[in-house]
Amino acid sequence: MEAEESAIREVHAMWVKAVNAADLSSLLAIMTEDVVFLNPGEAPLGKDGFSAKFTGAHQELRITCSSELTEVAVAGDFAYTRSADYLSVTPRSGGDTMQLAGQRMTIYRKLAGGRWRLARDANALSPVESFNFFASEVSVAPADGIWTVAFADAVHEHYFLIQRDVENVLGERGLNVHYIEFGDQSNSCYGGIERAQVLPDAVKFEFTPDAAARIGRSGIVVSFSLSKAGRASLSAALAHIVEHGRVEVL
Repeated sequence: MEAEESAIREVHAMWVKAVNAADLSSLLAIMTEDVVFLNPGEAPLGKDGFSAKFTGAHQELRITCSSELTEVAVAGDFAYTRSADYLSVTPRSGGDTMQLAGQRMTIYRKLAGGRWRLARDANALSPVESFNFFASEVSVAPADGIWTVAFADAVHEHYFLIQRDVENVLGERGLNVHYIEFGDQSNSCYGGIERAQVLPDAVKFEFTPDAAARIGRSGIVVSFSLSKAGRASLSAALAHIVEHGRVEVL
């Protein structure tokens, strides 16, 4: 079973690489002849329809794709994967970049010779933007080498948490890379912050493509009302948690 899962992961990686290279022939080579694609608000596409849409899109747009597998399951000659996908789409003629993120479900079929091929694919990608909320509670809590910063609104409807095991207290199970969580654990990942800008009355967090795909937002802007000392404490904590100098204090 591990060999089958590994083969499917390889096909998934080939797919992402071919999309980013605008390599239609490689994509067609890893599909079944009766493949069906389901996209939001569109009629189902077969192989020919996919080819026409893919070619037209890459002629007009620069497309960058990332996809993180979150589930792989194999049952005989069929398998499915679930992934968190992210697309960055920029008009070649100039203009603003659009970001899309969401979940994708793919069904694979094993053909003669043991080759796995994509047979059905459905995605729920939609445009993503940053999410803004006012944090009436801001918590900075370094404890036993584990640093945590948390923001929550007045009724705890929205919260954003950043955490890192700075001193590697937990060893291999630790958070040596920062961890983020928005709303609940289903919207979480490790190493998701591309940049954090600390302003006088807010923090702007920009997410990596993988984090945007998992969380469904390109970033989060948290507004607050803190004293000068409170803002300094927050800035210092974020600098401890977010690696590689990605925190800017403006």
